Amino acid sequence: MVAPVDPEIPSKGAEGEKTRVKGLTNLTYATIHDAKTSKGIGILVSKDGGYTQIDWSFPETPWKFDPQMEARLSTGDLFRKTAEKIIDNFLSLG
Repeated sequence: MVAPVDPEIPSKGAEGEKTRVKGLTNLTYATIHDAKTSKGIGILVSKDGGYTQIDWSFPETPWKFDPQMEARLSTGDLFRKTAEKIIDNFLSLG
């Protein structure tokens, strides 16, 4: 999961760090639950003045059905439709 932080949401300082961590954690676990997998990588990108802030998370936990998360995911379009496409690159040309 890769997501930008809305520029309207404060992302600097101690309060901004708490907001970024909470958002990253929530979105990463929502992605893991939605994909029904036990691992996931979350990346959150924000601006800090002239710098780009990149926060990341790699949680690993056994997947189990979570009724609260299922309810949250069913109430809106948190994730858009995705598609996979295999692209030949130097790693797959063997």
